[in-house]
Amino acid sequence: PGITVTKAVLSPTNRPALVGEQFIFAMTVANTGTVKVDSVPFTDTFNTSLLTFVSSAPPYSSNANNVISWTNLGSIAVGGSMIVTTRFTAVSVGIGTNVAVASPILTNGVPIQPATGSVPHVTVSPGVGITKTVTSPSGRPAIVGEQFVFTLVVTNTGNVVLDTVPVADTYLTNLLSIVSQAPPANSTNLAAGALTWTNVGPLAIGGSSAITVRFTAVAAGTGTNVALTQPSTTNSIPVPPSTSVVTHTAVQAGFSVTKTMINPPAGRPAAVGETMVFAITVTNTGAVALNPVPLTDTFDPAKVQFQSASITPDTTNANSLVWTNVGPLGVGGSITITTRFTAVSVAMLDVARPGQLAASEPVGRPDSAARALVSNHWKTGAAELPIIGNVAGERDVETVAGFEVVGVCRWVARGPRAIVVPRESAGGVS
Repeated sequence: PGITVTKAVLSPTNRPALVGEQFIFAMTVANTGTVKVDSVPFTDTFNTSLLTFVSSAPPYSSNANNVISWTNLGSIAVGGSMIVTTRFTAVSVGIGTNVAVASPILTNGVPIQPATGSVPHVTVSPGVGITKTVTSPSGRPAIVGEQFVFTLVVTNTGNVVLDTVPVADTYLTNLLSIVSQAPPANSTNLAAGALTWTNVGPLAIGGSSAITVRFTAVAAGTGTNVALTQPSTTNSIPVPPSTSVVTHTAVQAGFSVTKTMINPPAGRPAAVGETMVFAITVTNTGAVALNPVPLTDTFDPAKVQFQSASITPDTTNANSLVWTNVGPLGVGGSITITTRFTAVSVAMLDVARPGQLAASEPVGRPDSAARALVSNHWKTGAAELPIIGNVAGERDVETVAGFEVVGVCRWVARGPRAIVVPRESAGGVS
């Protein structure tokens, strides 16, 4: 008499199992002798730290600790065989061996030498993780027109090498415009907002790979970027996919700066020695708070001398005032700073074609050449025209019919000069 036991792994085939996956074992008991085997007691032993028993066919007789027992599989004719199937769940990573034993008995009660069959089984836990973060700007929304910098990191979190590691990155095209990727994507679909890397691997156990992607924020709003990876291995061990979603926000920022003269009132220049008062207003016209808000006010020290400001500048230079931060300014908020200067000299005005009128011509008594010059330049749009004469002082300036003296400037080194601005009247150019 004779009998054999053969045990094999039916599933998974030609690869390790994953933790949580089922092993299916097939055990074949064959009568290789010359007499019929009447009774076949059978046992299957397994490692409980690696496997949990699920079921068997035919049904087992008992399950005690780590041994599944069948009291009698039945009789087996000469040359015949029967198959026992068992299912186990892999509960942890490791390598184990399942052992099956058949102990047949003949009709006359004569025992046959037991037969043993064993098979190794391997359980692995492949894993991958992907994280996507906004690395710039950090801790705040982006401004429309500013660049977003995203960093994608793919990490092998399992205990098997990941041979092929594809990555897909999707974004909203109404909010972002792609600028660059490092390493470059293998394919880009700008219309759909999709970037694809066919393989950023292989990744050894614990290894990682990083991708940097830059976008320009093209509109205000909040969106999500989604990164996905589903690696594969050489022996086709399935690897669960991993996804990372990051939220990004862009806002429209804006501000305005207005500067007005409070004193002297509009319509007249300041006199030498008079205090000039200016108001500078900074307003947040955007949708996000502004902080810091630096401000610089420049001036000509040859014309004015700084006295004071309602908010003391952080730095006072020869020709500028600097505030390092007049903020923060909330949305719609504003701040006004009042500055005071002393007028220290007469301002130089731009005049049209100086030097073409006789210096000896009395003020308000232009000769014919002067009248022609005034008339010609008014027609061509000149803003200021000089009528030049020797004047003892501002109070001696004479206003004559047809001309209005509106200011005094110092021209070259000849002393005060009157400036006449021609005005259009019903009678033509005056």
